[in-house]
Amino acid sequence: GQIAGTFAMGVAIKKAKQSGLSMVGCYNMYHVGRLADYVAMASREGLVAVAFCNGGGPNVAPYGGRERVIGTNPIACSVPSSFGRSIQIDFASAASAEGKLKVARNKGERVREGILVDKHGNPSTDPNDFYDGGSILPIGEHKGSALGLMMEVLGGIFTGGRCSVFEDYVEGNGILFFVMRPDLFRERADFDKDIELLYTAVTGSKKAAGFEKLLFPGEPEVEHRGKSLQEGINLDDKTWDTVSGIGDSLNVSFKAASINR
Repeated sequence: GQIAGTFAMGVAIKKAKQSGLSMVGCYNMYHVGRLADYVAMASREGLVAVAFCNGGGPNVAPYGGRERVIGTNPIACSVPSSFGRSIQIDFASAASAEGKLKVARNKGERVREGILVDKHGNPSTDPNDFYDGGSILPIGEHKGSALGLMMEVLGGIFTGGRCSVFEDYVEGNGILFFVMRPDLFRERADFDKDIELLYTAVTGSKKAAGFEKLLFPGEPEVEHRGKSLQEGINLDDKTWDTVSGIGDSLNVSFKAASINR
């Protein structure tokens, strides 16, 4: 998935530089990983990019339902700026990515309310209920449900792929990339100026109680990455044991800097 996704975004970037706008689709891919990585490729080239993705199997119940029909189906967007950081979003149309439920299950933790229902349609905070036939809920109720369905259409049907709930669905992702030059409708300098004005307006506005500062989309991830580079990446014991077990089976040794048990 990552190989095909990187290649497809490379094609989209090249075409957008030539014509101002490009659209590239892929289907029948394996797991593409972090969707933001692809739109970030475009921002590093000074371009705006949007990515629509479907797949990963039916994990989400549509609004008002209790049966898995939709994938967690993320959307990502990245916009370049003149101050060194791109404006970046990458989130599932579901109330949670499935991977976060797996981490909570591995740690023996509960999840917050409003994320999932059990196999009977009852609200639950136990991640084990998802793996016992439950469903993730869409983000923002009917709005997330509609967004997730559109990801099925744009990432799946439009590209020639399949939807997660179809009987002939093959495990994997479908992606649709849009890449645009910021100077299509105005001078690039004016675009950059207004992006900076928006950034200043948001981050300089009054904070609500309990918040130390206001961040623009993508900034929390930048801060988290910096912390991880300094302190390492925390993995739960079950995930680490799984990775180590795969390494042992291939005669590859892994060593953790520190593990809190």
